[in-house]
Formats: sequence, C-alpha cells, structure tokens
Amino acid sequence: MGYGRKVWFGLLLGLLFIQPAAVWADDDDAAAASSASPSVVQNFWTRHVKILGADAGLRWRYNDKLPKDADMQYRLSTRTQFNFVPSGSSYLYVRAETGYRFGLSWNYSGVGRNSRDGVMYIKSFYFGQKFGRHAEFQVGGIEFDRGAGTEMTYADDDGWMTGYRMKFTGSGHGWMPNKVSVTAGYVGMFTQPSVFDRFHRMGTANYWQVLAQKRFAENLDASAEFFSLNSVRYARLGANVTKIPTWFLDTVRLEWTQRMTQQDSSAWAASVSKGVFRDRLRLGVFYSHVLNEMYQNNADYTQMWQVGDFYGRGRRLGWTIQSKPFKNFTVIAMGSRKLDHTRYNGHYRGQVIVRYDFGWLVDKMMR
Repeated sequence: MGYGRKVWFGLLLGLLFIQPAAVWADDDDAAAASSASPSVVQNFWTRHVKILGADAGLRWRYNDKLPKDADMQYRLSTRTQFNFVPSGSSYLYVRAETGYRFGLSWNYSGVGRNSRDGVMYIKSFYFGQKFGRHAEFQVGGIEFDRGAGTEMTYADDDGWMTGYRMKFTGSGHGWMPNKVSVTAGYVGMFTQPSVFDRFHRMGTANYWQVLAQKRFAENLDASAEFFSLNSVRYARLGANVTKIPTWFLDTVRLEWTQRMTQQDSSAWAASVSKGVFRDRLRLGVFYSHVLNEMYQNNADYTQMWQVGDFYGRGRRLGWTIQSKPFKNFTVIAMGSRKLDHTRYNGHYRGQVIVRYDFGWLVDKMMR
C-alpha cells in the first residue's frame, strides 16, 4: 500500500469511531449537553466549532548574524477544532499560520532588509478520537508534545510533524503521572510548511517519544521523556514552578536534555520571571545552552531540527519584558547576547512584538 493510501486509510479508520462515539462518551458530557440552554444547543457553530486560538501580530526583529536581519514582520495564526459530535470526542484539529519554514511563523512585510512575502499554510491537520475520560488517539499532521519544557532546548513552537499519538490522562493519584503519551512520526521537510505536502511521510517514522507529565502541586508541573530522532536517542526533563512567594521572582522554569548515543552532549535552559502591577507587567531573564552538536546528524553534519528561533544554538543570556496594556493585547520585548564565540546564529538578538488575540471575537460571532 502506498504512503498516500496509508494516510487516508488511517483517517478513514479513525472516522469509523465517530458513530460509536456516544458509547465511549462520559455520562457527564451527555448531562452537560442536555442541560445546556436551548440557544446554545440549537447553534450549529457552537456545538461543532471550537476556536482554540486566533491571533495577529507585528514584530521588529534584529539579528547580527551574517547577513544581518533587521525587519518588520507580521503573523496570523488560527487553531480550530471541528467537532464531529457535540461532546468533542471525535474531532478534526487545524492550525493555519503564516511563515514558510519550520522555525518561522512570520512573514516579511518588506520593511527592512528582506523582500515582502505573503504566505499562509495549513501546517497541522489531524483527526482525534477520545475513548471515554482518559484515552485519546491522534493521527495526521500532529503537534509536538513538549511536556513541561519549552522550545529553548526542543523543537521550535512553529514546527511540525506527521504521525500518530496515543495519550492517556488521569488524576495522578500518588506518584502516578497525570499524562502519558506515546508518539511515532516523521520530523523533517523543513521548507514544506503545507501539511498536505508532507502527508506521504505518514508511512515513515524517524521520531519516537514516550512522555510522562505530573502535576505534583498546584504550582509545580514536571515531565520526563525519552525520544529518538533519526536513530539518535535522548532523555529530557522539564519543570515549571509558579506562584513562588518572593519579592524578586514568582516563576522558575528548568529544562535539561541529554544526548545518549553517537556522542555525549547535553542542552539545558533556565528562566525566571516576576509579575508586577497585578501581572500586567512581567520581567524575566533566561539562559539557554544548546551546543551545535546537540541535534547534529553525524552522517552529513546537518541539524536534525531547529530549536526556538529567538534562542538558537550556543550559550545565550537574555531578558524579557511582557506587558498587557489592554484586554487581549500583549506587548513583548526581548534581547539576548551569545556568550560563546562560535560563528553561527549571530551574537546579538532582539525583537519587539505587538500581538492581538481575536479568538474571542470569532467565537462571539458564531454564537
């Protein structure tokens, strides 16, 4: 069976679960649907379309790499869940976004050093099926599961993959995790943002992941995982602590990744921040340590994926300022300097982002 046929066979197999979804649905879901107000129940869009996120933004970015980047860019991103049944137990997830490569979700405006472009692609497109309260299966162009970690030492938030995931969630009694996920997929084709151009890779797997995540307390979330990328094995830990009662910080995030095969290398990052003025202003500093050989393919010396585009490779120290002057508006300023003297990725980076979340507006229009 060809790769293309395997893709559609998998999707059709998933669709078979739509009809018996009511069998798997929880009684709580059915009760909630029956008790909803008539205006909500009768609205098709409210029952079948869920806006998970929608935002538009502008940013000025500077990077002193050769050649230098100094550009005004713009971004549009939407994440939507289309429910085949009102409970959402069978659904289709779609992420549409600007940007033309793996580590970039921004278009050039033409103001600055680079020429204007105006592209937007469907980058993620997958079918999901929930089995009762605790199990879920996903197939198609799925998203990365970063656990409690971030893009500082892992795949860029704008990245993509195709594959399969089985996820189990629970209450996490005792030392049991709240979530366990198993993923098999393909990571690559970094200049092919359209998921439909990558579906033929559904029959190929170069990425495997087993992840467990645990919420130890209301303010402490941690995860551990093993993953393999192009036959190179890694171990990764992440922890996020919030609501720390001190005057100089209230949030700490730590993450560490160890390369286990072909050569010994590790990556780690730490960030701390403090919210002031009722969290309308958040000040932070970070340090990231991702050496060139961490995700390097020793066969051809290419990078197997790209970490967060602002952080990049090397030893980098930086600061962040985030402000929410108005409802649904966010302004972010970031600056960093690379502390080592390697030639890749440039030494100084900075960006100012203005972002507006309009998901509430789309949701309101559908009601």
